[in-house]
Amino acid sequence: MKYSLENIASIVHGNLIQYEFKTTIHQLTFDSRSSAIDSDTLFFALKTPKSNGHLYLKFAYEAGCRSFVVSDKIDETVFKDCTIISVKNTLSALQSLAAFHRKQFNIPILAITGSYGKTIVKEWLSQLIGQDKWVCKNPKSYNSQIGVPISVWQLNSNHELGIFEAGISEPDEMQKLETILQPIEGLMLNIGSVHAENFQEVEHKAEEKLTLFKNTQTLFHSADYQPLDIALSRFESSIKQKRVTWSVLGNRATLSLLKYLKQEKFTLLNYEYNGVLLDFEVPFFEIIHIENFTACLTWLLYHDFDLDTIKERAQHLRPISMRLEQKAGINSSLIINDSYSLDEDSLAIAIENLVQIAQSKKRTLILSDFAFSTPDRYKKALKILDKHRIDRILFVGNEWSKYHTEVNPKVDVLTFTDTNSLEEQISEINFFKEAILLKGARKFNFENIANLLSDKSHQTRLEIDLEALINNVNVYKSKIGNKCKLMAMVKAEGYGSGSAEISRLMEHYRVDYLGVAYPDEGINLRKNGIHLPIMVMNCAEEAFSSIIKHNLEPVIYSLDNLEKWVYFIENSGKKPVGIHLELETGMHRLGFELNELENALPIISQNNITVLSVFSHLASSDEPENKDFTLKQVANFNALISIVETQIAYPFLKHILNTAGITAYSEYSFDMVRLGIGLYGVDPSNTIQQKLMEVGSFKAKISQIKTLKPGDSVSYGRKYIVTKPTQIATITAGYADGLPRIIGHGKAEFLLNKHLVNTVGAICMDMCMIDITGIEAKVGDEVLLFGPQHSVNKMALAADTIPYEILSGIPARVKRIYINS
Repeated sequence: MKYSLENIASIVHGNLIQYEFKTTIHQLTFDSRSSAIDSDTLFFALKTPKSNGHLYLKFAYEAGCRSFVVSDKIDETVFKDCTIISVKNTLSALQSLAAFHRKQFNIPILAITGSYGKTIVKEWLSQLIGQDKWVCKNPKSYNSQIGVPISVWQLNSNHELGIFEAGISEPDEMQKLETILQPIEGLMLNIGSVHAENFQEVEHKAEEKLTLFKNTQTLFHSADYQPLDIALSRFESSIKQKRVTWSVLGNRATLSLLKYLKQEKFTLLNYEYNGVLLDFEVPFFEIIHIENFTACLTWLLYHDFDLDTIKERAQHLRPISMRLEQKAGINSSLIINDSYSLDEDSLAIAIENLVQIAQSKKRTLILSDFAFSTPDRYKKALKILDKHRIDRILFVGNEWSKYHTEVNPKVDVLTFTDTNSLEEQISEINFFKEAILLKGARKFNFENIANLLSDKSHQTRLEIDLEALINNVNVYKSKIGNKCKLMAMVKAEGYGSGSAEISRLMEHYRVDYLGVAYPDEGINLRKNGIHLPIMVMNCAEEAFSSIIKHNLEPVIYSLDNLEKWVYFIENSGKKPVGIHLELETGMHRLGFELNELENALPIISQNNITVLSVFSHLASSDEPENKDFTLKQVANFNALISIVETQIAYPFLKHILNTAGITAYSEYSFDMVRLGIGLYGVDPSNTIQQKLMEVGSFKAKISQIKTLKPGDSVSYGRKYIVTKPTQIATITAGYADGLPRIIGHGKAEFLLNKHLVNTVGAICMDMCMIDITGIEAKVGDEVLLFGPQHSVNKMALAADTIPYEILSGIPARVKRIYINS
């Protein structure tokens, strides 16, 4: 479908307040950071509780966009060569356009909702259907009020089936998604507590989700969930479609799981379907994956898909990582693994991530054939590849051999007939200091390629959820307003999360400043291609030359410090950078006191030193009992600022709030705030913790399992003696990995297969032991030391310390893996 801007204005009931740029729209976006933006892109300036897209119109314009849908008044002279469509609500306009587009196609759509498993079921169904139908689906988990319309826009006349997931977090949202999707069939998964805070009860949430299926002909759902039964009974009068059910708990259903037997490498599933017994082998063991497969199987059997084909394809399913992973690779490379599915839309998203992450690194793409191949798909993929600078592409599969010659000749292209041939030759390919994106259809099994390219130095790892970071930034931004700048503190390796990676993300999301403790940290960021302004809080005289060389901004905190800076500038002949003045208001750590400040200001003026900001630090903003002291600090800061302004006539930034201060004292945000531990999902004041998402998941693996008898001892010192038959597991983390030694001897708990387990005996340097008596576990199982399901606060409490110390104490030998939803 091709839409002119006049068509679109009519569809969304908007006014063409300016019509200077005429084009046919091919893609929609709300993200000004997208490097895929061009002249055929329509930008929707969406307004959400945490953001206002109108603030980013100029960035989209600079990226090449010339067509905009807005609801706020804008300066038309700035966008004089553009087309502007004005509407009352930009999100409603986006949804209306998607609903109109959906109506242009007589394509059956299966809509999927529920609390858990939507993305997995959608992806598995697509894989199990294989090449039997060309499916349009959400890229990744684009299932929100914004994600669904963006996904539906991808529908075209080649598609034979649409499979779209839909999620909600508030009442009255699902009706809007139903209007967009207009599904013929619905698949309802289980109902849980995710986003339940906005619903009166679980049954209420289930009722809201069922709104998606009010006009469907067939509803597929579990027979095992009472809240769903209650909601269905309430909807009985309005939902009259045919019901097809499944059960994994022995309840009466169309498809019932009779039993499952875990083998060494697969699980054998025995079903009854309409009185017929069926057997399947699946390569996973967890009951949640078995239930998700059962939901897929119910839909496939109802639609008479070939049984032998389903059985063969089921053996190749894998539990899907729904989040893009970044991890260390061989020869200082970075592996970006997004190989669980392949379509044009997810390819575009994955390459966007490659561009964002790679920065100054060489960009390499390993790309397979599409599972369902048509010339149109490859032509569209070639356009996507051509929009971005990619240095090398490794094509895998016979189909790409027909099209790879159309790739930009500047790109180094290698071709392989299949995954095995790439594996056999991979050691001959020189991978060095590059970002490598793996993007492949499921049947190409790129897992082993990722394994061959990964750095396998240590099994213990820290997973960093980048989506959680952005959530936390937005939570704090919502408290300070659009005019206040935000400095992200990335000192101490980003509180253990990896300063370069975190800074790269902050730059992409247009945070204003970065803060580090020492020059080496700032220099490292510059070497990793970070361009944001960087404030260095503690800068010794011997580092001044490096500060200027790498365009860093030093904090000057004393008269002696200032005099040394002035002397260096006078004698080095180097063009100076601006400085930040730290003031003493009660923390008594670093900073100018009143008498020093009065002596320093004339020196600053006489030597033409540029002051970029003046700041101080709150000592106890996270402690309500010290509110009077905090307010006194703010008063002291204001008084000192007044003195500075008598000597410095030009504008400079003022900032005093740290993480806890942003929450408790946002009225004193001044011009900028400094976000530290809150960025990583920890609220030191414990007042908005429920809105934050913990960023780090610290994980180890079981190396060995032993059964001990009474009298046996565990670990150094023989402080733990077994008094009854006990099963212990040794895991791959010790105090050299950041586990405090004090948490041994049962003082801390970890999470193993959803069970809390205690430490046993003393923590060793490279490993520790846990009591797993009565818990089903095996060598290689993962143990969560801390993470969103088991807060870092618990480990800090057990160690009698604070989360800051735990997070920043995880050493470099622990692998960091970066994941993005």
